[in-house]
Amino acid sequence: MRQTIEDHSDEGVPRWVRESSRLRSREQESTLTAGTPSTTPDPELQRFIPMVDALTVPASLHTPEGRFVRVNAAAERAGGLPNARLVGGHVLDLVSPDDRAHVEEQFRRAAELGEPVDFGTRFVDAGGNQRSARAQHLPLKVGERVVGVLILAWQTVVPTAALSLRRQDGLLTRRQLEVLELLSYGRSTQEIADELRLAPQTVRNHVKDLLAQLSAHNRVEAVANAHHAGLLALRPLDAKPS
Repeated sequence: MRQTIEDHSDEGVPRWVRESSRLRSREQESTLTAGTPSTTPDPELQRFIPMVDALTVPASLHTPEGRFVRVNAAAERAGGLPNARLVGGHVLDLVSPDDRAHVEEQFRRAAELGEPVDFGTRFVDAGGNQRSARAQHLPLKVGERVVGVLILAWQTVVPTAALSLRRQDGLLTRRQLEVLELLSYGRSTQEIADELRLAPQTVRNHVKDLLAQLSAHNRVEAVANAHHAGLLALRPLDAKPS
């Protein structure tokens, strides 16, 4: 049976969540929220709710416009906010302001183009902690029609994950692990530079170091070796700030 955090008052709900939701309700600046979305989710989308509840990884179900339809128990624990408080809100409400444009673009690819996307992002949990996560936005289709989007949240790579991969002069740095993870998503040098706010040449230098440390001749081989070493194993997002 699904365990849900019971909380029917405004007490304990971060002010930024309430204000963000109200602001997005008043303003129609986002193309995802243009028009007047239905308050009742598509029945075809509601059929996916039992699947979302059964997942052990943090997961949320959204309308094509980005509205929350369901948040499972794992996601409630990870973010600290109950399903009852999130349903009807927008996917961007929990995203760090600097990442909203990027997340909106990725969500649109899933909702409008039917393309699954996998990327790194940041959000703010119920305690006000800015958290990093690896997000997967997966389009849910009935026939050729996208009826909604399933979002899965995973841990990002952190330095402690590199303990199994030692080299003569130390461990991979946090920045190297961030570059490595983005390489595993198939990102180009420029895309990594944009996401990490680095100069392209700095990214190239990190990639060169990674190839040497992972005994690889190219990026594909580096990612394969990293997977073999356990550096890129997916782990569900937990309730602890990274």
